Amino acid sequence: MPAGTTRARSTSPRRPASLAAFGIEPRHLRTFRVAADREVGLVEQVVSPMQRGRDGDSRARADEAAREISAVALRLHAALVRGGLLRAGLG
Repeated sequence: MPAGTTRARSTSPRRPASLAAFGIEPRHLRTFRVAADREVGLVEQVVSPMQRGRDGDSRARADEAAREISAVALRLHAALVRGGLLRAGLG
């Protein structure tokens, strides 16, 4: 299981309940899961070579890189969604 996946899955039941108020049903959540899984896969692809380093700090550097990439990816994702909504006249 990818790093961080356990935490994300353990807190996820509250988030779908928030979306239900807007008519988003559990069957719609697959879209969010697929997008998140693809982003996780990309981060893993980038940092996995870092984990194979020969020094003791390799894992720590890979973990830090994954956190940084994740933070940037989340900001990018939010900006792309906002931009799409603006183009659709919903922003």
